[in-house]
Parts: sequence; structure tokens; C-alpha cells
Amino acid sequence: MILDAASAGAFTAMMKPIINETFIAHNASFGLYLPLAIVGLFIVRGLATFLSDYGMARAGRSVVRDLRQAVMTKFLLLPSARFDREPVAMLVSRLNYDTEQVSQATSESIKNVITDSLIIIAQLAVMFYNSWRVSVVLVVVAPVIALISFYVSQRYRRLNRKIQEGVGQLAHSAEEALSAQQEVKIYGAQAAETRRYQDLADKNLSLSMKVEATRASASSVVQLVAAVALAIILLVAGREAIAGRMSAGAFVALMLAMMAMLPSLKRITNVQSSVQKGIAAAERLFSVLDEPSEADTGTQPLVRARGEIEFRDVGLRYERQNSESLTGISFRAAPGTVTAIVGRSGSGKSTLIRLLPRFYEPSTGTVLIDGVPIRITG
Repeated sequence: MILDAASAGAFTAMMKPIINETFIAHNASFGLYLPLAIVGLFIVRGLATFLSDYGMARAGRSVVRDLRQAVMTKFLLLPSARFDREPVAMLVSRLNYDTEQVSQATSESIKNVITDSLIIIAQLAVMFYNSWRVSVVLVVVAPVIALISFYVSQRYRRLNRKIQEGVGQLAHSAEEALSAQQEVKIYGAQAAETRRYQDLADKNLSLSMKVEATRASASSVVQLVAAVALAIILLVAGREAIAGRMSAGAFVALMLAMMAMLPSLKRITNVQSSVQKGIAAAERLFSVLDEPSEADTGTQPLVRARGEIEFRDVGLRYERQNSESLTGISFRAAPGTVTAIVGRSGSGKSTLIRLLPRFYEPSTGTVLIDGVPIRITG
């Protein structure tokens, strides 16, 4: 990327000797090696561009692979109660959609930010080399562009965080409707499910259009500010030329450097959308990675169970529920016997069984296997 930006700056700097020696001084010998120098410069820049594009693409896809592996591993280490707080479809959305947003930010977007920033620095160096009086105008313009970029980046992050949550809600709504499509048809709820999905899609569309409106407005404002700066530079440069402090070649090199900066300024402003989208996605992913894993501190080995199961005054209340699912459950299942758990639907039979492998921890009481409490900490 440094080589790419340096080549761009070198090409702009070559305009001064090209104009002065070829068109003004009519130096024939100078024009012999100039075409070769330009070709060589663009060969170097082309090679540098290829290496940076390939390298950043490899880095971005590797980040996706590593993040997906890390998040999937973390999902399998989280307690079962964690999956009650967020639907599986939304977790899968994080695993697929959010990681792709991080990939785009770490490969294409970051590459553009770095490369364009280096190009701007290189072109600024060319401008200040040719005339510091003219180039100092940019010192006044730069803070304005920086403030615009800061405001835009903050707005992008807020909007993109909502968009990513909305994508998860869309996936959850679709999964619910499609997995229960027979029940939906029985109750004639097709219109209701379609309307629910459409409302979520409309909300996401509105957020996406806010992002696009912000991007387009910021790009237009930055271009307007740059155009005003260019006009002022032309005015100052004309006065410098009249005063004899600037040659025609220096003027052309300075103007080309300024024009070369405009696309880079526009790209840096526009790329904030995908960068902030990647940051918002990364925040969602790392919020999962930072969650505590399920406690696994038992020290009692269970090589072969005899099969004695005992519940002593066991109670359980799920997270975010006001009432208890189980209350005061006590029984003993002896080895070699059959114990039937009977009850109406929703009475807690499945919940009772889930306590045995410790998918959930009892709120009160103790569960024992072969006389040993299953919750033993080391």
C-alpha cells in the first residue's frame, strides 16, 4: 500500500519536469527516458496493487474463518439458559451475516482507508513541495472534512447495529413461520405471518435507506468542500504564478495532486459505512465471545453409574420467568426399577429430565446420582 501511494505521488511529481522541460524548455533528450520511467512506475504500482488486494482479501477471509470457529466453539460452551434468551436463528445470523460484515471491513474497507490515506499524504507532500503557500489552504479544509467523517462514522455505527439486529429478527421470523408451516395453514395465519415478516423487512429497508442517505449526503458535502478548496487554491496559485514564485510545471503538478486527492477523499467518506458496519458486527460477535462459559468444575469421576437417582426438594425457575417451573420435587429412582414421570403438557416433565445432565441448575434442592450430588465444585 505504501508503494502504491508512493507511485501515485511520484507520477504527480513528474508532471513538473514534464511540463517545464518538454513543453517550455523543449529539451529533446529529456523526452527519451520519460516514457520508460512512466511505464516502469505503473508496473511497480500494478504489482503493489495486486499484492495489497490479494493480501487483504486473504486476511479478511481468514478473519471470517477464525471468527466463525471461535464463535461456534463458544456457542457450544455456553450454558443452556443462554439459548433461552435468544432464538437460534439470531445466533446463526451472528455466525453467518455478522462475520461477513467483519470480513468486508477488514479486507476491502480497511484497504481503501489505508491506501487512500497514504495517497492523500503523498499528494499533499507533492503540493507542499511545489508551493507551501498554496497548499496551506488545505490545512483549513482538513478539520472540516474530519468533523464530517466523525459525525458520519458515529451515525453509521448506530444504524448498522440496528440493521444487524433486524437481520436476525428477519431470520427468526422466517424460521418460526416455515418450521411451523402446517400449524400456520391449520389456523389460517398465512396473512398474519406474512404481515409480521413484511413489517420487519420494511423496518430494515428504512434503516438501510438512512444509511444510504447519510452516505450520499456526506459524499456530496465532502466534494463541495473540496471544490471550494480547489477554487481557492486556483486563485492563490494564479497570484503565485503572476508573482513569479511558481512555474507552469509546478502549477500543473499541484493541480493534478489536488485532483488526485478528490477521489480518495470521496472513497474514505463512503467507506465509513462498511467500516462501521464491520465494527458493529464485531461488537455483537465479541459480546458472545466475552460471555462466561458454562461452569465445569466437578472433580468426581463417574466411570460407571449404578443408576440410583434421587431428587431432594428440587425447584427450578427459568431466567426471566416470574413463576417456578418446578417446586419441591422429591423422589428416588432405584437401580433396576422403572420410574414413570407422568403429567399434563407443560407440567415440567422435560424440565425435570434436563436437570440430570445439568443443562440447568436447580434453583433449590439437590439432585444426586449414586448418592453423590451432581453439582460438586473443585
